[in-house]
Amino acid sequence: MKKLSYILHGLLFFAICMTMNGCMKDAYKGPGEDEKEKPEPPVPDGEDDYLPDFSVPKNFDWNEAYVKIPLTGNVNIDNIKVFFPHLKYNKSFVYSYTFDDCTVMAYSRGFCTINKKWIDYHRFFHVGQERTTGSYPDKTLGYTDGCGNERRFTVGVAIWPDSRNQNIDDFMNPTTHKPDKYYPHLVWKDVAPMLDFGNEIYFHDIDTHGDDTVDGILNGMKKSQNITESFLGRKMKILARPGGNNDYVAAARLYDDIVFTAVESKTDIGSPLNVTFDNEIDLNNVSQYRRFVESTPTLAQLWPNISAASLSGTYPWLHDFSHGPENFQYVLDLFTKLNDEYGKDGSDCVWFATLDEVYEYNYLRNNCIIEKSLSGNDLILRFSCPSSELPDELMFHRDFSVIIEGVSVPTNTSISSGKNVYGLSYAKQKDDNWMININCNKSLMDRAERYTSLYEKEKSASAKEDALYFVNQLREDLRKPFENRIR
Repeated sequence: MKKLSYILHGLLFFAICMTMNGCMKDAYKGPGEDEKEKPEPPVPDGEDDYLPDFSVPKNFDWNEAYVKIPLTGNVNIDNIKVFFPHLKYNKSFVYSYTFDDCTVMAYSRGFCTINKKWIDYHRFFHVGQERTTGSYPDKTLGYTDGCGNERRFTVGVAIWPDSRNQNIDDFMNPTTHKPDKYYPHLVWKDVAPMLDFGNEIYFHDIDTHGDDTVDGILNGMKKSQNITESFLGRKMKILARPGGNNDYVAAARLYDDIVFTAVESKTDIGSPLNVTFDNEIDLNNVSQYRRFVESTPTLAQLWPNISAASLSGTYPWLHDFSHGPENFQYVLDLFTKLNDEYGKDGSDCVWFATLDEVYEYNYLRNNCIIEKSLSGNDLILRFSCPSSELPDELMFHRDFSVIIEGVSVPTNTSISSGKNVYGLSYAKQKDDNWMININCNKSLMDRAERYTSLYEKEKSASAKEDALYFVNQLREDLRKPFENRIR
């Protein structure tokens, strides 16, 4: 009997250990034993579950994309040159950052740090979650548009629209778990404010339902695209290759919706490209090199490449990524140093943008047709761009900069525009040329309305700052009604 008792105890101990081991493998563990007695913060319902419509026009009318600029002196149109600078806002280099694996820290740490939002002690912090201990950053992080207006840094996040595991039925729309301080994955309502502020989402791991061939991955990509569009009203067009799997790159080449890929090592057709914009380049189906920063986890190790890029003169594009490392502070320190050295609080030479935004600007620079004409002493610039290689429904950043040489513009002049120009800023540059930034995204009006309405409801300093961020990007006649509501 005594021997049987030992055997039974041994089996019981083995079963307990196996159960504990299974829990350790779970992506979502829930509260630890020492925290189970603490009350869980409520996740508000109602407005926090509302997702705006992020759809873009499937057909854009370029006939209403023009500007009319008053000039002084004798004007000879043959002496006027109009062109796109190498980079938007006439910057010296471009920097991009991507968070892989659908981590909520893209929102709770990256987005919130950049936009001066609450940084909670719990790193897994979601939209609508009750705050615990934490603080606000001292300032927003960004650069200017070259005309005195702030543009905040934007990041990309590689998401999982159609993924699950044995414990969670749907990572981004879970019904088996509540997105709380223990939940590590980004959910759809976390994505909404990120998209509002210009951040982006990319393809990553796909649920192939057991078919891991190129065709299986392609089918999974299409399903993920459909799910994304059903939640947000818009699609994705960039692949962040997961786990070095080149079958994803091959599948992306077969999928018209995916136009660009980011990889950290060789693909099935060769080495990735370190992109520069000193010469014209077609980015369609290019695989760009991105640096994995978790293998160089200090700011001192990361900085030399960035510093060299700022001085290269080749208009380089750097791209870093991580999965949301445990030691996350060095990433936030990196963003802050970029702001202080090369952003709005420094030399203002960096364009910190998503892969979508860079791709789209380069597409416009390569393909946009600029027609110039004179009406009296007004210079009229009309813009048009074919959409054969980049459909309108995949254009989320239809805004661009142009440089004008050989003109004299009156002091305090007012530039008028077509009705499809929603944002407009302009300023004389150090070389006596003029730069004009033209924003043809109707979403700018939608966001100005959304965040002005939020300010009218909350009346908080943070809500006012957000509302003005969007309102200040509008052209003058569209801006004034919002300004009257915000005062």
